[in-house]
Amino acid sequence: MFLYIHIPDDYAIFYKTNVGKVGLLSPEKTQNIILFHQLLQAVIQDFHPDAHTYKNGFDYEALSQTIDILRQAIDVREKIVI
Repeated sequence: MFLYIHIPDDYAIFYKTNVGKVGLLSPEKTQNIILFHQLLQAVIQDFHPDAHTYKNGFDYEALSQTIDILRQAIDVREKIVI
């Protein structure tokens, strides 16, 4: 299956602009914010034009792994917003 999603280069501009301040938060919140953005970056890499999945499509395993990573990101997000 081929999936094409345009993700702008500045999708995380707020994070990139404030990453130096994230350490002012509690250690747990800091860890979760960084993990959240790492998980998003992992998914975004699959949609980069040079990525294997972008060129060759997603098979069941690749799509399943992407969904799992997104679920992890959602779980981490819940820890950030409380």
